Amino acid sequence: MGLLLYLISVAVFGLFVFLIGRWTVTAVSYTLLLQPLAALVYSALLRNEPLTPSLLIGGAVIIAGVYIGAFTGSRPVQADEPVSSLA
Repeated sequence: MGLLLYLISVAVFGLFVFLIGRWTVTAVSYTLLLQPLAALVYSALLRNEPLTPSLLIGGAVIIAGVYIGAFTGSRPVQADEPVSSLA
């Protein structure tokens, strides 16, 4: 089991570095919030732990929050006039 955890950690870190090259760092940071969901799936598959309705609802809320935070959000607003220096 320890080797499996080591291999998964290395693979996830590699994916994290791969994504940093293609997405913004802010968007990639939201993927860290998905780790508890991966832990739930792996615990259900490897240790036969039950997935209760409250866990599934919580997972859906997390996924929605990550989507909103990573892929939507405020866009920079164009100023009508350049900002003058403070002098």
